[in-house]
Amino acid sequence: MEIAIIISTKDMAGMNIKNNLLENNFISSEEIFENSPIYTLEINHFSQKIIRLYTTDKDSISCENIDELLPHTPELIIFATKHSSKSEIPSLSVHAPGNWSSAELGGSPNQLCYSSGKILRDLLFILENAAKGESYPNEIILECTHHGPFIKNIPTLFIEIGSNNLEWTKEINGKIIAKTLIEFFNNPCIHEYRTALGIGGLHHSPAFKKIMEKTDFAFSHVCPKYKLEDLSKEMILQAIDRTMEDVKFIILDWKGLAKEKARLREIIESIKKENNIEWLRSDQI
Repeated sequence: MEIAIIISTKDMAGMNIKNNLLENNFISSEEIFENSPIYTLEINHFSQKIIRLYTTDKDSISCENIDELLPHTPELIIFATKHSSKSEIPSLSVHAPGNWSSAELGGSPNQLCYSSGKILRDLLFILENAAKGESYPNEIILECTHHGPFIKNIPTLFIEIGSNNLEWTKEINGKIIAKTLIEFFNNPCIHEYRTALGIGGLHHSPAFKKIMEKTDFAFSHVCPKYKLEDLSKEMILQAIDRTMEDVKFIILDWKGLAKEKARLREIIESIKKENNIEWLRSDQI
């Protein structure tokens, strides 16, 4: 399996993660991408994985279809970046990229990237374990699907350090992310999950994380409460189509649907009939 890690020179957290990753037997190749050498790590446990670390001079959210520029075509793309928020609450997080409506931060309007519920779930809990091992005191988050870049055909995800300059540059935070990625690459990923879409609730998806903690559900895409007015049947079907696994469930954060509850329930009932997909209330799982 060919995996690309992409890090921006403009991103302090990304460069922090890169410095920590390079302590894990990555080898500098003679190949150059943009202005930086490509680093390679080969792992042969269970199945062969080739991980290539690319450095770009673009902002991560602006790397539209970067897979078309890479010298080796990956099967998975991971952006290692900073996370910004107005609250500046320290956190470590994972999420899928994509825009449920307008493209305010890169990507394309009404376009989601391919995602994998299995990979996001595995990464989230590996990240949580790595953070516990380093006595990290802050939140570990599955964020909703948001921002760019748009990458058309390859599953893509973000792993991030939040949410201010101090946290972005703390070596321990870069170490935890690097440790998470190395553990993930060595993980045979033998677990199977029930793949679902999550609809409603807060940006950091606490209801859906709680469900994963007590069940075998995995979420590929999550549409938060603040995007529900823009959420259409077509976008829900796109989220199903742009999930690597078969989506068999749509889970609604029942308390986080606000005034859109009746409209969305009608849409999801029609999807259920047409696609043999079950929908569940988060408060009944």
